[in-house]
Amino acid sequence: MKNADHKRSLLFAGALLVLVGLLSGVAIPVTTTARLGLSAHLAGVQGGMLVMIVGLAWNHLRLSPSLATTAFGTTIFSNYALYAALQLAAVWGTSRSTPIAGEGASGSSMQEGAVDLLLYSGSAAAIVALALVVWGLVPGRSKPTGEQ
Repeated sequence: MKNADHKRSLLFAGALLVLVGLLSGVAIPVTTTARLGLSAHLAGVQGGMLVMIVGLAWNHLRLSPSLATTAFGTTIFSNYALYAALQLAAVWGTSRSTPIAGEGASGSSMQEGAVDLLLYSGSAAAIVALALVVWGLVPGRSKPTGEQ
């Protein structure tokens, strides 16, 4: 995928996540745990904005093609996974990984496990994504050989 395609895809994925996050705000009153519903709503809106910001900064990153592909994938995956985890937690009423927002609720073992998997993998991917973005923006770095 070309650099311009990555940028456009990040902008689209971010805008879509903002839209989904906004729409999920309407559903907060019907979720099992309203505080988790609000958390999902905010994660969608804020995560979508973050994806769009990375898209806007994309042309300024100095990363090898393989690191750029990793940054691209982990940026999108992490924000969608975190949103999905919180939305599922709100609907199912899980609380193992979200004890404050999910206080008083508990889901089945399978539901708690699914939310855990999405939260932990999304969090790890977010760290990788932002570490790569920071690395790619370090002042004074030249373009790597083979950069798109």
